[in-house]
Amino acid sequence: QKIDMNFGGTRVGDDGITAIANGLQALNQLRQIDMNFEKTRVGDDGAIAVGNALRGLHQLQQITLSFRDTKVGDDGAIAIAHGPQGLQQLQHIHMNFDSTSVGDDGAN
Repeated sequence: QKIDMNFGGTRVGDDGITAIANGLQALNQLRQIDMNFEKTRVGDDGAIAVGNALRGLHQLQQITLSFRDTKVGDDGAIAIAHGPQGLQQLQHIHMNFDSTSVGDDGAN
């Protein structure tokens, strides 16, 4: 099962992505997730919600997330990076944080 969401260039922000992330938690049979939030108003709170949602998706094999040109910083990047830990089926991760506020702390 796969979910593909493209919000690129929209006005979605932390409240919207948090609602989406909360809904993802019920889709525990997902094997692939592709989410594009490029050029949106998403910040750390939204990214943290996505990271938390990933933790419960134990069947995931592939994750593609793009937060390019958003307000995501170190805290959001850390949450996103920690979300997939422990997902034993995971084979591929692609994350894009170009043109964000992510610094050294978020990259560690």
